[in-house]
Amino acid sequence: MSASHASQSSTETYDYDMMRRAMIDSQLRPNAVEQKWILQAMGETPREDYVPMQYRDIAYMDRSVPMGTQRYLAPALTSALMLQKADIQTNDTILFIGSGSGYNAMIAAKRARHIIAVESDIENQAVADNITFIQGPLSQGAAEHGPYSLIVIEGAIEQVPQNIIDQLAIGGRLLCGLMEGEVSHLCIGYKHSNTMALVAFMECEIEKFMSKYGFDKEKEFSF
Repeated sequence: MSASHASQSSTETYDYDMMRRAMIDSQLRPNAVEQKWILQAMGETPREDYVPMQYRDIAYMDRSVPMGTQRYLAPALTSALMLQKADIQTNDTILFIGSGSGYNAMIAAKRARHIIAVESDIENQAVADNITFIQGPLSQGAAEHGPYSLIVIEGAIEQVPQNIIDQLAIGGRLLCGLMEGEVSHLCIGYKHSNTMALVAFMECEIEKFMSKYGFDKEKEFSF
């Protein structure tokens, strides 16, 4: 986005309430988002407050929104389908990894018992009594607050580190984006004993975490 566009956008007035209703009616409902609490929470939460000022005008478009440091807020539909698949319960303690400004954590906090949100380099903007933000390396999670009944990794990755799986309670579930070549899929896994296998349930737009965050597979050497 050019500097002139950003400057122009900051002086324009947008009807964000109307844009939020349009997001619900044209993006979420037609694409099998059915859980009422998700529709209500996303209809009440001002998504524009969770993106940089210069991108508020595109907060409700069906696309990822830049957050800085090569990170993005996933499209609303991706967030909604991931949270719906997570089947969040009122007694869940959830770990969000790479929580960004906290938009998805704020949506989940409308239903879950407690949220732990880990972020390394984006300032959070979500405020709720049942959200605790932690600044630290994403690949380390927050073991001191676990085990968790649900872990959500807010980006596409190549693999889930074992130390993250260790923070999941037996029978707990994990949601993330998984890279397969250049394509990302939303995946869910359930922990049995100390192992977990991810199963893809839909192709989606979700940005890949950079290598520095520690979710890439080790490169195989060849001669």
